[in-house]
Amino acid sequence: MKQMTPLMRQYLKLKAKYKDSILLFQMGDFFECFYEDAKLLAKELNITLTKREKSDDAPPLAGFPIKALNTYLPQLIDKGYKVAIAEQVEDPKQAKGIVARKVTEIVTKGTYTNPENINSKTENNIASIYTDKYHITIAHTDILNGTISFTTLPINSESIINETLNSITPNEIILDENQVLPSYIKVSIPIQYSKLKDTPEKLITKTLDIPNLDALDIESSTETHALALLINYISETKQVKPKHLVNIKRWDPRAYMFLDSMTIFNLELLRNQRSQTVEHSLLHALDNTKTSMGARLLRYFILHPLLDPKKINHRLKYTQQYTQHTDILNFNRENLEEIYDIERLVGLLGFGRISPKQLVMLKNSLNVAINIIEKNTQLLKFQHKIGTVVKITNLIDESILNEPSNIINQGNIF
Repeated sequence: MKQMTPLMRQYLKLKAKYKDSILLFQMGDFFECFYEDAKLLAKELNITLTKREKSDDAPPLAGFPIKALNTYLPQLIDKGYKVAIAEQVEDPKQAKGIVARKVTEIVTKGTYTNPENINSKTENNIASIYTDKYHITIAHTDILNGTISFTTLPINSESIINETLNSITPNEIILDENQVLPSYIKVSIPIQYSKLKDTPEKLITKTLDIPNLDALDIESSTETHALALLINYISETKQVKPKHLVNIKRWDPRAYMFLDSMTIFNLELLRNQRSQTVEHSLLHALDNTKTSMGARLLRYFILHPLLDPKKINHRLKYTQQYTQHTDILNFNRENLEEIYDIERLVGLLGFGRISPKQLVMLKNSLNVAINIIEKNTQLLKFQHKIGTVVKITNLIDESILNEPSNIINQGNIF
């Protein structure tokens, strides 16, 4: 076998660090895979398996254009694969020798953040679990949402724990590398493991930019560890500090009616039994929402019926307000149609992955949201602070063209 090239040494060095992932290795305008990853890629995506060189011992090669990433990546993720994306991090014209590359993102089912390829009407939840002798803490988030919810339950409350996980419907579960799932938890989703490189307390405070945990409703080391596992996993997969994760709240699943999977199926809450589509389900009958954010909230309400009469009446009170003020209701519905998915745009901003075009979408959506807030303030009698939002929209408006290019290095943005 002839001497290995610098390019292949670089590839194999990166692959050694990400053995559990398919490594997409940028080579100019293409992502390429070699060896077993190439065979896997060719099989799963039905693309050609070839070789970069003509020699018999040249490694197998398969790849696709970078512009096709949003076509092929979801296919790999849906099949349960973990994908590491290694990009060129310097200009090839300026490189001395081989172009520097590094893994800029690790993508899994629960950490995929391209809104164009995510079903925007459903949550893309990811959960972490940590146990001690007496308790189990479950933390979960849709990582573009900005809120992490957590609950702690007795370790022997098997039915409640399983029902809680069923209500969250995570796409993957994160565990400490030294733990295993309790035997009574039966899931068919990927289990990922996370190793904390700092104490749980320091990891949380550094990520949230807070001096200590006093402001958070955390009562035990089990809760701290579960939250740290989730935050650490998100930071490691996205290879960046998630600046939009600013809200950590305690969530009590016992405040809602438990609906197991058979009940949800039999009552046709989300899908009809015959065709397993949303048509003719309760969700389909009720969903007149105008935004994907509203659709996700409605879906959550259906799966989590309230039990507290005070909270039920509180919700009914505001519903009645709009039935009596149809002018405001119609104003809201007309304006909500102009709003993009603010939650997920802010999530992309928090990960530093928002495009110029999406920044303009965020600006336009926030301007519409301000109009809605001002119109509803007297009716709902809530306090709001929109000064900061106005500053953000003004900054985007002054900085970014209304129709910017989405190709970052070709100008026509500012």
